[in-house]
Formats: sequence, structure tokens, C-alpha cells
Amino acid sequence: MGIRSAGDLILDVRPPSYEFLALGNSLLTDFSWIDSTINVAAILLGALIVKWQVRQNAREQLRLQIYHEISRISHELMLAETKATSFVNDVSMKLRLLQDPALQALLPSYQELRASKFTDLDYAVSSAAINVITVLEKYEIACPELKIFRTAINVVGSDVQKSHRKIFGEYLKAFSVEVQTSGPTSIETTVIHKPIPTGENLERIQAVASEYVDAISRYGEISFDLDVESQNLLLGGLFDYRVPRRTPGDPNKIVITLDRTKAENLMRYFENETDWGKEKKEIEKRVKEMHPRSDD
Repeated sequence: MGIRSAGDLILDVRPPSYEFLALGNSLLTDFSWIDSTINVAAILLGALIVKWQVRQNAREQLRLQIYHEISRISHELMLAETKATSFVNDVSMKLRLLQDPALQALLPSYQELRASKFTDLDYAVSSAAINVITVLEKYEIACPELKIFRTAINVVGSDVQKSHRKIFGEYLKAFSVEVQTSGPTSIETTVIHKPIPTGENLERIQAVASEYVDAISRYGEISFDLDVESQNLLLGGLFDYRVPRRTPGDPNKIVITLDRTKAENLMRYFENETDWGKEKKEIEKRVKEMHPRSDD
């Protein structure tokens, strides 16, 4: 039925209920609920900040621990290398001086030298190098960038091993040896002294000694570079200063850095152009030939 007149239109304009007005008035005048929400948000934010700080502190503590351990083993490698290098250089110096008849007073100290002493020093260097590799492997998840130092140590180790065989053979021929014989009541030791090397023999010893020193001294260079790069990598977030890298006078000397481009180029050089890299590829090739995969 349609509306016949304006009188037929009845509007419901009843006033709002008391409960509705009370709720509206409460929302407009009581802001305590906002304060409560802000307080809860502040507590949550504070908890997140504390958690982040604790995590960051734990990371910094771990970085310090890693650096201390790397610094220690790096120093041990450098010290072992220095002792071995000093021994070889001392032998070379005594041999040169003993060519002069007026300096034969040095003969007793030369006759005290033993090839076994040299082997012990070389073994200490190898052990220190292995310790460095072991520690870097242990912390690879924390600082994978330092992997290049493991490769560098393997490269140097291969060269040192080859030069060691040469110089050890010469020392066996040049140094005095101790021979033990069984006596009536005890074991007696007799020392057999060798002639002082001269001429070609001396030149050969000096040549292999120089080769050995050149090879093993690279351990010291690696140790220095490792200490520099590990400081900047692991402690860089604590200090604004950066430790400068090594700048050798000889441009042919290799400086190991964590600069991405340089590190990638150096890794390719290690893998493809060094004796260690070539031998590694040859071994991998033989292994594949011995154990071919079905999907190859």
C-alpha cells in the first residue's frame, strides 16, 4: 500500500539508549586502553632489542674467540718457519766461512750440526701449517672467506716438501753422523765427521738451501697476511681502523687478500698454474678413471 499523505509517514526518532551513550563517552574520554597497548608494544620491542643485543654480543664474542685462535696458530707457524730458516741460513754461513783456513775455529760448531735436527725443525713447520688448516676448517661456517689461506698453505707445503728432500740429502752427505755400536757392557756412540764441502758440492748445497728458504719463507708471508685479513674481517665491526695489507718490495711476491676479484684470480692461479694444483687435477683425473660414475 502506498503512502497517501505526509501524515502517513511516521519517523522513529527515539533517543539512543543509555548504554550506547555510555560506551561512546567512554571511548572518547578514557584512553587507558591505548596506553595499555603502547605498553605491551614497548615491552615486546624491548624484548626483541634485548634478544638482538644478546645475539650480537654472542657473535662478537665468537669473532673474538676465532681471531684469538687464528692469531695464535698463525704466530706459531711464523715462529716455526723462522727457526727452520735460521738453521738453514746458519749452515750456509758457516760453510762459506769455513772455506777460509783462518776461520777453522768455527769447525767444532759446524761438526755439531745434525741432519736430524733439521728434520725436526721442518717437521715443526709442517705441524704448525696443518694446525692452521685445521682451525680454518673448524670455523669455515663463520668465516668462509678465509678458505683461500688453506689452499695457499697446501701450495706452499707441496713446494717445501720437494725442496726438503733435496736439502736433506745434501745435509746427510755433509754433516757429521753418530753411529751406535754395542760394546761389552753398553752401547757406544761414535761420531763420524765429514769433510767440509767445497767447490761444486758447496755450490749444490747453497743452491738447494736457497730453494728451501724461498719456499718455506712463504709460510711467514701467509701468516702475516692471515693475521691482517682475519683482524679486518673478524674485528672490523668493533673498530673504525683497518690494518694495512703487506706491500712487498718485489712485485712478483704474492699477497693474499680477501678482495673478491683478487681472491678469485689467485684461487684460479693456485688451482691451475702451481705444481700443487696440477698434481691435484691429475689425482682427481686418476680417481675418476678408477671409479667411473654411471651418469658420466
